[in-house]
Amino acid sequence: MSILSDSLPRKTTWVLFIVSAVGIALYSAPPYLTLDRAWSKIPLNSAYLSHLLWVSAHGVPGAVALLIGPFQFLAGFTRSRS
Repeated sequence: MSILSDSLPRKTTWVLFIVSAVGIALYSAPPYLTLDRAWSKIPLNSAYLSHLLWVSAHGVPGAVALLIGPFQFLAGFTRSRS
């Protein structure tokens, strides 16, 4: 076991990691869940009708990955189930 396993800097780092991941996901995903061009945070090319759909198909799973990503590092989720 590491000396820093329960130290304040390590816990602070995890809290910052989780808060930033959740914050980015909650900031970026909602405009693309509505499929409304007016809410888009990036300029969309109006020549391509499916541009918003493709951006949403990329952004929403990315936000989900950010939300569930920190759980892969928790010991309870990574223990062998044999």
